[in-house]
Amino acid sequence: MTIRTYVTMFVMLMCIVTAPLAVQAQQDSAAPSGLATPQFFTSLQDVPLMPGLTELTEYTVVFDKPEGRIIESVASIESLTPEAIRTYYEASLPQLGWNRIGDDYFARQGEYLRMNFEEVEGQDFLKIIIMPHG
Repeated sequence: MTIRTYVTMFVMLMCIVTAPLAVQAQQDSAAPSGLATPQFFTSLQDVPLMPGLTELTEYTVVFDKPEGRIIESVASIESLTPEAIRTYYEASLPQLGWNRIGDDYFARQGEYLRMNFEEVEGQDFLKIIIMPHG
């Protein structure tokens, strides 16, 4: 083997070893700094948790039935208005396949999603309920 062959093999080996590092660095730099990764409800992995909401997992209720799932997730509302929350979900849920069918109601693949706004002892809450059609 010539020195040129060794150099070529060394360069190829370095490319193979460092390529994953370059890809990771590119992915890290692609996300704008200061932007948080979107969060989702724990029991509703395809429903985003809007910034300013705090999920209360101890109030989550999940039923699996042959007709479909029923899930109730609750979040406390921190200094947000119901209108701001509606605007957020009306913009984000269609991107996840949910179609708005009425005020605070969405439908997707055999399921309904309903948003309820509630107040208990001066604290505002958002309850998101997933239920099967019918």
